[in-house]
Parts: sequence; C-alpha cells; structure tokens
Amino acid sequence: MKFFSLAAINAGLAVCISCSSDKPDNTNHYLQEMTGRYRLSEIYTDEPVDIDLNGTYNTDLTQEICMAVWPFEFLTAEITNNYYTRVSYNVPVYSLPEVYPAEPCFATASTGYYLDVSKSNGAVTITERPDNLEQERGTLQNISYNNDTLHLIISREFITADGWKPFVLHMVYKKDPSLN
Repeated sequence: MKFFSLAAINAGLAVCISCSSDKPDNTNHYLQEMTGRYRLSEIYTDEPVDIDLNGTYNTDLTQEICMAVWPFEFLTAEITNNYYTRVSYNVPVYSLPEVYPAEPCFATASTGYYLDVSKSNGAVTITERPDNLEQERGTLQNISYNNDTLHLIISREFITADGWKPFVLHMVYKKDPSLN
C-alpha cells in the first residue's frame, strides 16, 4: 500500500510540474500591455501601387482596394496570452473576380503567428509561422507595439498592370477596448 501511495504522489508531482509551463505568462508587463484586440487604423505600402488598375497610384490601400465583404473597419487583430502568445489578424485577400471583373475586390482571411515577447525590452520575435498560408496572405516580417498601437509589416504580392509584384504592406492597428 505504501508503494502505491508513493507512486501516486510521484505521478501527481510529475503532472503538476509538467503543467506549470502551460500557464499564461503574467509576469511580462510588456506582454500584458500588448494583450488585447485592435481595430485597423491604417493600411499602406512603402511605394505607390495601382491595385485597382485605374491608372492612379497610391500608398494608402483604402484608396486602391475594393472590400467585397467587409469594410476596412472590420479588419482586426488580437494578441492573446493563453498558454502561448499569438497574434491573429485579418488580411485582405483577392476574392470574387467573377463578380467584380473590372476591379480586384478583396475579402478577409485570418492568419496567425506564435510569438515571444521579451520581458526585458518588449521586443517581439516570431517563433512559428503558418507557412501554408503565407503565399496568399503575405509573410509577417515584423511586429512592433507602442502606446496602444500595433504595427504589422507584411511582405506580399499584389497584381498590377505589370503583373504580380512584391510590396511591403503596413497594417497599423489601435487597441480598441470595445472589441473585448
């Protein structure tokens, strides 16, 4: 009986020890500050682009992209800290060419990346990528956070009059407590 009791206690300790790493990190004040939901405030490229193929080039993509399903205000992002740290966000993807053949309209698609946020300086490192989604949705290159503003830098291709071309896409979000 003593052997069974000791074995049960040891098994219980092993389970508790292995579970301790599964708890959210509540000691990282940078991560605690970043955690929450955000609404898109800006979406732009580094260089002018003519995505709607009307001959006018803009860096402000709200002037270039027809959103077929949702307006830009519905593009949101979220940073979670539940057993892992992750950023999830909606990004415009090409959609409905049969409905809007004269202009490329976009729908939204969700994507996410696992992150590490430094306890010492708040620097964000991408630790796991959704490689199978990056061709259509772009590749997240950098994440920065400052004063309730989340800035995602994404490399992706857009169709232009000269064919598919790579661009650097900036998606800037403001923390929005009404989304929580």
